[in-house]
Amino acid sequence: MGDTANGGWAALDHMLPSICPRLSTDKIEYIFPQAPVKGITLNGGELVPAWFDLFDFPVDSTSRDDVIGQLNAVCMLEDTVKSIEQERGIPASRIVVGGFAQGGAVAMLASYFRWLPNSWNFPVNSYVAEMTPLLWAHGAYDNK
Repeated sequence: MGDTANGGWAALDHMLPSICPRLSTDKIEYIFPQAPVKGITLNGGELVPAWFDLFDFPVDSTSRDDVIGQLNAVCMLEDTVKSIEQERGIPASRIVVGGFAQGGAVAMLASYFRWLPNSWNFPVNSYVAEMTPLLWAHGAYDNK
């Protein structure tokens, strides 16, 4: 939230290959969608780039979710993937989504509930969701 693709994320296309040569930019195209600007309730309505609203801090299992905002963000990500498929001819099966902070949450939500086999429509097939492992990591300093 608050970050922009032009303000730092775009540098990842050069940084990632230096960390892992298999991520070389001559084989991979990086696209960094920009979150829309929206008012964040937690910040008194401040307008910042954000994929969805936040109501509580710290964010934990008791926090209220902006379900509509999250689903709208998933739709925006799906539109981006469809655009890449149509404009660049890259099939969705060859597209990797990821992100940081809210972008990571949107990427996970879209991947887990939209693009898993047999789960093309909400609600996700509960058997598929239960059988699909999910690694959710949280750093020691993520709340700082």
